[in-house]
Amino acid sequence: MKSVKRLSKSLVCIALAFMFCITGLVEGRSSLGVEAAGNSATVYGTLKNYMKYGSYGNGGYLATNYWSCAGWVSRVLYTAGLAGEFNGYVPDFAGYASASASGLEQFLINDSHFNRVAYFNDGYGGDAADTLLAQIESGQVKAGDIIIYYGYGANLYNTYSREHAAIILEEKYNGYTSNNTGYGEGRWGSGYYGHPTIAHSLNYSYGVEFYTPIDGHFYVGDATGYAVYRINEGCLTGASVKLESDKEEKIKYKPTTAGRVRKVTYKGVTGWYYTVNGKVNPKFTGFAFNKNGWWYIKNGKVDFSANGVIKGKLAGRDGWWYVKDGRVRFKNTVAKNQYGWWCIRCGQVDFSYTGFAKNEYGWWYINGGQVNFNANGYYYGFIDYDYDCYYVSNGKVSY
Repeated sequence: MKSVKRLSKSLVCIALAFMFCITGLVEGRSSLGVEAAGNSATVYGTLKNYMKYGSYGNGGYLATNYWSCAGWVSRVLYTAGLAGEFNGYVPDFAGYASASASGLEQFLINDSHFNRVAYFNDGYGGDAADTLLAQIESGQVKAGDIIIYYGYGANLYNTYSREHAAIILEEKYNGYTSNNTGYGEGRWGSGYYGHPTIAHSLNYSYGVEFYTPIDGHFYVGDATGYAVYRINEGCLTGASVKLESDKEEKIKYKPTTAGRVRKVTYKGVTGWYYTVNGKVNPKFTGFAFNKNGWWYIKNGKVDFSANGVIKGKLAGRDGWWYVKDGRVRFKNTVAKNQYGWWCIRCGQVDFSYTGFAKNEYGWWYINGGQVNFNANGYYYGFIDYDYDCYYVSNGKVSY
């Protein structure tokens, strides 16, 4: 029975590899760029938000039916790149059979943004599994790495019999496959509980990722070796700011002047005023700082009634800033002033952004930093890390 399953699986993979050969990518709008924060983010932390459940297939990056294992990995890399996770680099799979494991590996070998961090191939699955598990325990192979399994006769220098492609997960295997109708939940057995895990798709169900033990492919005779690839951490943005986040970021702009906001009594009225060297300046209108944040000052006093998008200079930076109850809010949202509704990134209008952004009223289509209320129809972009085509009515995403 196992040999029948393996034969059936091989025939399906070979057929679909030819069906799903992709010669180009669907063009889409670039997502909001984010400032680099060093290489503190792990590769897995970068990729995991794009490893979504759902139907992707028919060999295309935005298609709706079956999805191969390597095609799914390609989709994760492609959408993460579109989201700005790789410092502006978007993987281009044109010319590669990205829905086959051999085509994906050839891309990983040729593209300078990826490094091979592990390789083993001796023709025997048991030894390969033991070696891989030891490399995971030592930290040489990590969560977020891409693994290409080899079948008999395959190696780095040919395109023969690549068996499978997957992404290594941080989670441990719990004994059950996830969302997979091809193998069934009882395939692996209790001997794999707690083993390292991979997420992948094998064409059996409609493109839905599922979890299996990383070493299971060796023990059932599916593969006899492997190569492991990792995106260079220097390519990562280390981004902590996502456009869809409504959490206020702790961004500290250092004041460039001696002026500060202090609580004092001025002309018999106690309040929060803009002071320079301890003296109130009643002519000042703009932004000023104290230990609690940046504030909008009107005629020398904090204007706690100020709400919206206000132009001014903050820490030497000219821009339009998002103000709520008199204080600048360093968050991502969509907010208005007398000129329209604007995409706010880290508290400031981002005039370069085209795509989707949200506020408490929903998701909006942004063009050049401003909500386009004339937008009607289908538009590509990211919503909750998913790059897809969304229907927009009068500027608002309609579900």
